[in-house]
Amino acid sequence: MSQPQMDRPRKRRGTPFSRELLRLAKLGAVIATVVIVVGSLPVLGVWWFYEEPEDGGQFGFRDEEVMFRGADGTSLFGRLRLPIGDGPFPLLVVAHGSGRARVDGYAGISETFALNGFAFMSYDKRGVGASEGVYSGVGPENSVAQLSLLAADVVAAAQAAARRDDIDTNHVGVYGVSQGGWIAPIALSQSDLLNFMVIVSGPTVSVGEEIFYSNLTGEAEGASAQGEPRQLSARLAQFEGPHGFDPMRTLERLDSPSLWVLGAADRSIPIPETVRRLEALARRGHAVEIELVREVGHGMRNVFTGAPHDPFPRIFRWLVENLGR
Repeated sequence: MSQPQMDRPRKRRGTPFSRELLRLAKLGAVIATVVIVVGSLPVLGVWWFYEEPEDGGQFGFRDEEVMFRGADGTSLFGRLRLPIGDGPFPLLVVAHGSGRARVDGYAGISETFALNGFAFMSYDKRGVGASEGVYSGVGPENSVAQLSLLAADVVAAAQAAARRDDIDTNHVGVYGVSQGGWIAPIALSQSDLLNFMVIVSGPTVSVGEEIFYSNLTGEAEGASAQGEPRQLSARLAQFEGPHGFDPMRTLERLDSPSLWVLGAADRSIPIPETVRRLEALARRGHAVEIELVREVGHGMRNVFTGAPHDPFPRIFRWLVENLGR
């Protein structure tokens, strides 16, 4: 009986040496293709990553560079970090703290958001890094105009990211850090696209009051003289200098939900006054929630041990509760 066709050994063409050369040539072609594709990604402004998410997360992430223009036409450089997946994803845009903030300073924060299913947009502050424009600090005299300009940059960054199909434009918020606690409410007041905010170590006192308080404390994390907070509050109540921007006037007009994560031992912003004003907003029906963390300072570290405090479990619980995500 003849062998079935499927069982017959196939004839192999050429010598073993020539077949090995052919196999190596094919393998080399595949490797070259991979190298060309991967090498072109930075040129295209696209990077892909995958990391095993913590705490049951389900996303890797990818980065895309974005050039966009502020309200005054200034060209700004940003980086949008997106979860891997189809989306659409809720989006958070950073509102910078003081200083010459750059994209790379938010690498860990943006990764945490992306691995939990949130897009995150960071950018070089105007006049810093790859962004054009003039960098300026904020004081009482220039605070109203300068903070409004910085808030307009936040809005422009949000609008640039929200043009994508994989961004959920019904859930676009601001992640404000320190000085960003002043900027974020202004940004929400400037654009209907923005509809929530998460603030870490942000003040609700005026610019003049915060600077006066910082000068009193020297921003020395961990000072714990008995009765000192009460004494500082008494001296702050006597402040008669220029106030500049006062965030309460903006916060009182907002009806968007907000979470404020504050360190009870913060020496940069007056915590009792900040909490008291937020509680007053909550009593008047504003959707304000406060997470006050004992022994933690302005940089979200324990002022006695130096151990970092992780605010993200609380932040993500709040986001799920308020966004249904």
